[in-house]
Amino acid sequence: MEPYPFAAHGKNQKGIGKLFYPYFGFMITRIAPTPSGFLHPGNIFNFLLNWHWARQHGGKVLLRIDDADVERKRPEYVDDIFRVLEWLDMDWDIGPTGPDDLDQNWSQQHRRSLYDDSLLELRNKSLVYACSCTRTQLASEPCHCQDKKLDLDTAGLAWRIPTRGEIILFTDRVIGDVKHYLPLQHSFVVRRKDGIAAYHLASLADDRHFGVTHIARGEDLLPSTAMQLHIDDLLDQHY
Repeated sequence: MEPYPFAAHGKNQKGIGKLFYPYFGFMITRIAPTPSGFLHPGNIFNFLLNWHWARQHGGKVLLRIDDADVERKRPEYVDDIFRVLEWLDMDWDIGPTGPDDLDQNWSQQHRRSLYDDSLLELRNKSLVYACSCTRTQLASEPCHCQDKKLDLDTAGLAWRIPTRGEIILFTDRVIGDVKHYLPLQHSFVVRRKDGIAAYHLASLADDRHFGVTHIARGEDLLPSTAMQLHIDDLLDQHY
């Protein structure tokens, strides 16, 4: 069996084998499950990888539960996260101590102003457009909503960032230098139709907020890394 493919990279990292901690003088990595289902072996592998990586280098571990989507969040899924972490005998340095602490102090609902500030900045720079397309439509044809110039304040519309073939460069500690091309005449969502910040923007805003320096994730998520770095490049204060 081939090993589980993963990527491990840090923003502003200077070369393979050298850790670079730009904020607090130490490494911060994260465990970021979503309480929309029970955890699976891939989650556990990722937890262990990030935890051991931080502990090996004297770093800190952030437990960030991505619960922005309140409709899919379930108490049993939140409980499962803490039960699995207890079963793994895994500790963390930053984040909720349990379900009640999550709801009272650490939920993404408490950080919506961070996401809204980033969305407002993108809007003020005319970097987003409103989109009415459904997933079914996008599966068969590209989005043409940018040409329609729909009102961003219209309820029930998503906000998208158009891509124009930008090249995103970053260094991965396993793969090496990565060059990812954002497709021409394509786009990705930064605000959902229900007004909630989409995953890529919320994840970036949280990483900036908590000073996350290094992330280990599945190789299949390298495109997500590129999109988040692209959003970061568009914002005034770079991560």
